Amino acid sequence: MEDSSIFSVPSPAEWTPGSEMEQVHCSVSGYAVLYRADRDGRFRVFKCLKPGFRDKPLYERLLRKEFEIGYSLRHPHLVEYYSYLNVPGYGNAIEMEWVDGCPLDQARLSPAEARTLADQLCDALSYLHSKGVVHRDLKPSNLLLTFSGKQLKVIDFGYADTETHSILKQPAGTVSYAAPEVLAGESGDSRSDLYSVGKVLAGLPGIPQRVIRRCCQADPARRYSSVNELHKALQSARWGWWLVAGLALALVALAFWTVLLPAEPDGPVEIPVIKTDTQLVREPVRDTVYLVVPSQKAPEAPKKKPVGTEDIDALFNEAAASFDGLD
Repeated sequence: MEDSSIFSVPSPAEWTPGSEMEQVHCSVSGYAVLYRADRDGRFRVFKCLKPGFRDKPLYERLLRKEFEIGYSLRHPHLVEYYSYLNVPGYGNAIEMEWVDGCPLDQARLSPAEARTLADQLCDALSYLHSKGVVHRDLKPSNLLLTFSGKQLKVIDFGYADTETHSILKQPAGTVSYAAPEVLAGESGDSRSDLYSVGKVLAGLPGIPQRVIRRCCQADPARRYSSVNELHKALQSARWGWWLVAGLALALVALAFWTVLLPAEPDGPVEIPVIKTDTQLVREPVRDTVYLVVPSQKAPEAPKKKPVGTEDIDALFNEAAASFDGLD
Protein backbone atom coordinates (compact mmCIF):
# COMPACT_ATOMS: atom_id res chain seq x y z
CA MET A 1 0.00 0.00 0.00
CA GLU A 2 1.29 3.44 -0.91
CA ASP A 3 2.05 5.60 2.09
CA SER A 4 0.03 8.81 2.45
CA SER A 5 2.18 11.91 2.15
CA ILE A 6 -0.06 13.67 4.69
CA PHE A 7 0.69 11.25 7.51
CA SER A 8 4.16 10.01 6.57
CA VAL A 9 7.09 10.95 8.82
CA PRO A 10 10.63 11.25 7.48
CA SER A 11 13.12 8.67 8.67
CA PRO A 12 16.06 9.89 10.74
CA ALA A 13 19.06 10.91 8.70
CA GLU A 14 22.52 11.77 9.96
CA TRP A 15 23.35 15.45 10.00
CA THR A 16 26.37 17.36 11.14
CA PRO A 17 25.63 20.85 12.53
CA GLY A 18 27.13 23.77 10.64
CA SER A 19 27.88 25.58 13.89
CA GLU A 20 28.55 24.70 17.50
CA MET A 21 25.60 23.13 19.37
CA GLU A 22 24.76 25.72 22.03
CA GLN A 23 22.83 24.33 25.01
CA VAL A 24 19.79 26.50 25.76
CA HIS A 25 17.86 24.33 28.22
CA CYS A 26 18.31 21.13 30.18
CA SER A 27 15.39 19.57 32.03
CA VAL A 28 16.25 19.01 35.69
CA SER A 29 13.91 16.08 36.27
CA GLY A 30 13.19 15.18 32.64
CA TYR A 31 14.97 13.21 29.98
CA ALA A 32 15.75 15.85 27.34
CA VAL A 33 18.19 18.66 26.62
CA LEU A 34 17.78 21.46 24.05
CA TYR A 35 20.48 22.90 21.82
CA ARG A 36 20.51 25.74 19.33
CA ALA A 37 22.51 25.54 16.11
CA ASP A 38 22.63 27.06 12.65
CA ARG A 39 21.25 24.99 9.81
CA ASP A 40 21.24 26.37 6.29
CA GLY A 41 21.51 29.93 7.54
CA ARG A 42 18.72 29.70 10.11
CA PHE A 43 18.76 28.96 13.83
CA ARG A 44 17.08 25.72 14.82
CA VAL A 45 16.41 24.00 18.11
CA PHE A 46 17.47 20.37 18.50
CA LYS A 47 15.85 18.33 21.23
CA CYS A 48 18.05 15.41 22.24
CA LEU A 49 18.08 12.83 25.01
CA LYS A 50 20.39 13.35 27.94
CA PRO A 51 23.43 11.07 27.78
CA GLY A 52 22.03 8.77 30.48
CA PHE A 53 18.77 8.26 28.52
CA ARG A 54 20.17 7.64 25.03
CA ASP A 55 19.59 4.26 23.43
CA LYS A 56 17.01 3.30 26.06
CA PRO A 57 13.92 2.08 24.17
CA LEU A 58 11.36 3.82 26.40
CA TYR A 59 12.88 7.29 25.99
CA GLU A 60 13.75 6.80 22.34
CA ARG A 61 10.10 5.93 21.68
CA LEU A 62 8.98 8.92 23.76
CA LEU A 63 11.15 11.24 21.66
CA ARG A 64 9.83 9.68 18.46
CA LYS A 65 6.21 9.98 19.63
CA GLU A 66 6.67 13.69 20.35
CA PHE A 67 8.04 14.24 16.87
CA GLU A 68 5.18 12.36 15.21
CA ILE A 69 2.62 14.50 17.03
CA GLY A 70 4.42 17.81 16.53
CA TYR A 71 5.17 17.12 12.86
CA SER A 72 1.45 16.66 12.13
CA LEU A 73 0.56 20.14 13.40
CA ARG A 74 0.72 23.47 11.59
CA HIS A 75 -0.54 26.56 13.40
CA PRO A 76 0.93 30.06 13.86
CA HIS A 77 0.81 29.74 17.66
CA LEU A 78 2.34 26.25 17.84
CA VAL A 79 6.08 25.66 17.53
CA GLU A 80 6.99 23.98 14.23
CA TYR A 81 8.59 20.53 14.02
CA TYR A 82 10.83 20.08 10.97
CA SER A 83 12.63 16.75 11.05
CA TYR A 84 13.81 13.77 13.06
CA LEU A 85 17.52 13.13 12.61
CA ASN A 86 20.67 11.74 14.12
CA VAL A 87 23.34 14.19 15.21
CA PRO A 88 26.80 12.67 15.70
CA GLY A 89 27.75 12.87 19.34
CA TYR A 90 24.19 13.74 20.41
CA GLY A 91 22.11 10.83 19.16
CA ASN A 92 18.59 11.08 17.75
CA ALA A 93 17.12 14.57 17.85
CA ILE A 94 14.03 16.55 16.89
CA GLU A 95 14.69 19.62 14.75
CA MET A 96 12.30 22.43 15.69
CA GLU A 97 11.62 26.12 15.15
CA TRP A 98 13.78 28.53 17.15
CA VAL A 99 11.54 31.02 18.98
CA ASP A 100 13.23 34.26 19.96
CA GLY A 101 11.25 35.02 23.09
CA CYS A 102 10.79 34.31 26.76
CA PRO A 103 8.53 32.06 28.86
CA LEU A 104 5.21 33.56 29.86
CA ASP A 105 6.13 33.68 33.54
CA GLN A 106 9.04 36.01 32.68
CA ALA A 107 6.97 38.45 30.61
CA ARG A 108 5.34 41.64 31.86
CA LEU A 109 1.93 42.11 30.28
CA SER A 110 -0.72 44.79 30.40
CA PRO A 111 -4.34 43.65 30.81
CA ALA A 112 -4.93 44.28 27.08
CA GLU A 113 -1.87 42.21 26.13
CA ALA A 114 -2.95 39.44 28.49
CA ARG A 115 -6.39 39.28 26.87
CA THR A 116 -4.79 39.06 23.42
CA LEU A 117 -2.53 36.26 24.62
CA ALA A 118 -5.54 34.41 26.08
CA ASP A 119 -7.22 34.63 22.66
CA GLN A 120 -4.14 33.20 20.97
CA LEU A 121 -3.90 30.38 23.49
CA CYS A 122 -7.55 29.46 22.95
CA ASP A 123 -7.05 29.56 19.19
CA ALA A 124 -4.01 27.26 19.35
CA LEU A 125 -5.61 24.85 21.79
CA SER A 126 -8.84 24.68 19.78
CA TYR A 127 -6.81 23.65 16.73
CA LEU A 128 -4.84 21.15 18.80
CA HIS A 129 -7.96 19.48 20.17
CA SER A 130 -9.60 19.43 16.73
CA LYS A 131 -6.66 17.25 15.65
CA GLY A 132 -7.29 14.83 18.50
CA VAL A 133 -4.19 15.96 20.41
CA VAL A 134 -4.07 16.65 24.16
CA HIS A 135 -1.03 18.65 25.29
CA ARG A 136 -1.07 17.45 28.93
CA ASP A 137 1.64 19.85 30.13
CA LEU A 138 0.35 23.39 29.64
CA LYS A 139 2.16 25.80 31.96
CA PRO A 140 3.85 29.22 31.67
CA SER A 141 7.29 27.77 30.88
CA ASN A 142 5.81 25.93 27.88
CA LEU A 143 4.22 29.12 26.54
CA LEU A 144 6.75 31.39 24.84
CA LEU A 145 6.11 35.03 24.02
CA THR A 146 8.14 36.40 21.12
CA PHE A 147 10.16 39.54 21.74
CA SER A 148 8.98 40.90 18.40
CA GLY A 149 5.23 41.38 18.44
CA LYS A 150 4.58 39.42 21.65
CA GLN A 151 3.11 36.47 19.75
CA LEU A 152 2.35 33.24 21.61
CA LYS A 153 4.07 29.96 20.78
CA VAL A 154 3.03 26.75 22.53
CA ILE A 155 6.02 24.42 22.84
CA ASP A 156 7.03 21.01 24.24
CA PHE A 157 4.80 18.14 23.15
CA GLY A 158 6.91 15.70 25.12
CA TYR A 159 3.89 14.52 27.15
CA ALA A 160 1.26 15.06 24.45
CA ASP A 161 -1.02 12.19 23.51
CA THR A 162 -3.52 11.19 20.85
CA GLU A 163 -6.14 8.47 20.57
CA THR A 164 -4.14 6.80 17.81
CA HIS A 165 -1.01 6.23 19.90
CA SER A 166 -0.94 3.06 21.95
CA ILE A 167 2.23 3.73 23.92
CA LEU A 168 3.03 5.93 26.90
CA LYS A 169 -0.56 6.49 28.02
CA GLN A 170 0.23 6.97 31.71
CA PRO A 171 -0.69 10.25 33.46
CA ALA A 172 1.70 13.11 32.80
CA GLY A 173 2.09 16.79 33.56
CA THR A 174 3.38 19.29 36.11
CA VAL A 175 1.86 18.94 39.57
CA SER A 176 0.97 22.62 40.12
CA TYR A 177 -0.87 22.81 36.77
CA ALA A 178 -2.24 19.28 36.43
CA ALA A 179 -5.97 18.62 36.80
CA PRO A 180 -7.21 16.68 39.86
CA GLU A 181 -8.17 13.66 37.74
CA VAL A 182 -4.62 13.48 36.37
CA LEU A 183 -3.17 13.63 39.87
CA ALA A 184 -5.59 10.85 40.79
CA GLY A 185 -4.08 8.58 38.15
CA GLU A 186 -6.15 9.19 35.02
CA SER A 187 -4.44 9.98 31.73
CA GLY A 188 -6.54 13.13 31.19
CA ASP A 189 -8.30 14.57 28.15
CA SER A 190 -9.14 17.95 26.59
CA ARG A 191 -10.93 19.04 29.78
CA SER A 192 -7.70 18.41 31.68
CA ASP A 193 -6.01 20.88 29.34
CA LEU A 194 -8.78 23.37 30.18
CA TYR A 195 -7.95 23.05 33.87
CA SER A 196 -4.29 23.82 33.11
CA VAL A 197 -5.33 26.81 30.98
CA GLY A 198 -7.33 28.14 33.94
CA LYS A 199 -4.25 27.92 36.13
CA VAL A 200 -2.24 29.78 33.50
CA LEU A 201 -4.89 32.49 33.09
CA ALA A 202 -4.98 32.98 36.87
CA GLY A 203 -1.50 34.47 36.63
CA LEU A 204 -2.46 37.07 34.01
CA PRO A 205 -3.93 40.54 34.60
CA GLY A 206 -7.38 41.45 33.32
CA ILE A 207 -8.83 37.92 33.14
CA PRO A 208 -12.26 37.60 34.84
CA GLN A 209 -12.17 35.48 37.98
CA ARG A 210 -15.45 33.76 37.17
CA VAL A 211 -13.90 32.42 33.94
CA ILE A 212 -10.86 31.14 35.84
CA ARG A 213 -13.05 29.48 38.49
CA ARG A 214 -15.08 27.70 35.81
CA CYS A 215 -11.91 26.33 34.18
CA CYS A 216 -10.52 25.13 37.51
CA GLN A 217 -13.54 23.19 38.74
CA ALA A 218 -12.48 19.91 40.39
CA ASP A 219 -15.23 18.06 38.54
CA PRO A 220 -14.39 17.96 34.79
CA ALA A 221 -18.12 18.03 33.94
CA ARG A 222 -18.45 21.48 35.54
CA ARG A 223 -15.70 23.04 33.44
CA TYR A 224 -16.25 24.53 30.03
CA SER A 225 -17.18 21.82 27.56
CA SER A 226 -14.58 22.97 25.05
CA VAL A 227 -11.95 25.60 24.38
CA ASN A 228 -14.38 27.33 22.02
CA GLU A 229 -16.85 27.76 24.89
CA LEU A 230 -14.06 29.16 27.06
CA HIS A 231 -13.11 31.59 24.29
CA LYS A 232 -16.70 32.81 23.96
CA ALA A 233 -16.86 33.36 27.72
CA LEU A 234 -13.69 35.47 27.58
CA GLN A 235 -15.09 37.56 24.73
CA SER A 236 -18.47 38.00 26.44
CA ALA A 237 -16.76 39.17 29.61
CA ARG A 238 -14.77 41.65 27.54
CA TRP A 239 -17.89 43.10 25.88
CA GLY A 240 -19.58 43.25 29.28
CA TRP A 241 -16.65 45.25 30.62
CA TRP A 242 -16.86 47.69 27.71
CA LEU A 243 -20.60 48.07 28.28
CA VAL A 244 -20.10 48.91 31.95
CA ALA A 245 -17.26 51.28 31.11
CA GLY A 246 -19.36 52.99 28.43
CA LEU A 247 -22.30 53.40 30.78
CA ALA A 248 -20.07 54.84 33.49
CA LEU A 249 -18.55 57.26 30.99
CA ALA A 250 -22.01 58.37 29.84
CA LEU A 251 -23.08 59.03 33.44
CA VAL A 252 -19.95 61.07 34.09
CA ALA A 253 -20.54 63.11 30.93
CA LEU A 254 -24.17 63.70 31.91
CA ALA A 255 -23.16 64.88 35.37
CA PHE A 256 -20.54 67.17 33.85
CA TRP A 257 -22.96 68.85 31.46
CA THR A 258 -25.56 69.17 34.20
CA VAL A 259 -23.10 71.24 36.21
CA LEU A 260 -22.12 73.42 33.24
CA LEU A 261 -25.56 74.15 31.83
CA PRO A 262 -27.63 76.88 33.61
CA ALA A 263 -30.63 75.61 35.48
CA GLU A 264 -34.16 76.72 34.62
CA PRO A 265 -35.44 79.29 37.15
CA ASP A 266 -38.03 78.00 39.60
CA GLY A 267 -39.62 81.41 40.46
CA PRO A 268 -41.24 84.15 38.32
CA VAL A 269 -39.08 85.78 35.68
CA GLU A 270 -38.35 89.45 36.18
CA ILE A 271 -39.55 91.42 33.15
CA PRO A 272 -37.28 94.23 31.99
CA VAL A 273 -39.03 97.61 31.80
CA ILE A 274 -38.77 100.34 29.14
CA LYS A 275 -39.58 103.82 30.50
CA THR A 276 -41.45 106.32 28.29
CA ASP A 277 -42.72 109.85 28.94
CA THR A 278 -46.26 108.82 29.70
CA GLN A 279 -46.57 105.07 30.22
CA LEU A 280 -44.55 101.93 30.92
CA VAL A 281 -44.15 99.32 28.18
CA ARG A 282 -42.92 95.96 29.31
CA GLU A 283 -40.70 93.98 26.93
CA PRO A 284 -42.08 90.67 25.63
CA VAL A 285 -41.36 87.48 27.55
CA ARG A 286 -41.20 84.32 25.43
CA ASP A 287 -44.20 84.06 23.11
CA THR A 288 -46.47 86.70 24.67
CA VAL A 289 -46.20 90.50 24.55
CA TYR A 290 -48.03 92.73 27.02
CA LEU A 291 -48.65 96.34 25.91
CA VAL A 292 -49.82 99.16 28.13
CA VAL A 293 -51.39 101.91 25.97
CA PRO A 294 -52.27 105.49 27.04
CA SER A 295 -55.43 105.81 29.14
CA GLN A 296 -56.88 108.49 26.87
CA LYS A 297 -57.07 106.06 23.97
CA ALA A 298 -57.98 103.02 26.01
CA PRO A 299 -60.07 103.69 29.13
CA GLU A 300 -60.12 100.03 29.98
CA ALA A 301 -56.33 99.82 29.97
CA PRO A 302 -54.20 97.99 30.70
CA LYS A 303 -55.11 95.57 27.94
CA LYS A 304 -53.29 92.29 27.42
CA LYS A 305 -52.90 90.93 23.97
CA PRO A 306 -51.10 87.60 23.44
CA VAL A 307 -49.25 87.38 20.16
CA GLY A 308 -46.63 85.27 18.50
CA THR A 309 -42.96 86.22 18.41
CA GLU A 310 -43.16 86.95 14.70
CA ASP A 311 -45.58 89.87 15.39
CA ILE A 312 -43.43 91.64 17.98
CA ASP A 313 -42.13 94.37 15.64
CA ALA A 314 -45.62 95.14 14.34
CA LEU A 315 -46.99 95.49 17.85
CA PHE A 316 -44.27 97.87 18.92
CA ASN A 317 -44.88 99.97 15.82
CA GLU A 318 -48.59 100.13 16.72
CA ALA A 319 -47.72 101.22 20.24
CA ALA A 320 -45.40 103.92 18.95
CA ALA A 321 -48.13 105.28 16.69
CA SER A 322 -50.47 105.52 19.69
CA PHE A 323 -47.90 107.54 21.63
CA ASP A 324 -47.46 109.94 18.70
CA GLY A 325 -51.21 110.77 18.83
CA LEU A 326 -51.09 111.96 22.42
CA ASP A 327 -51.26 115.68 23.29
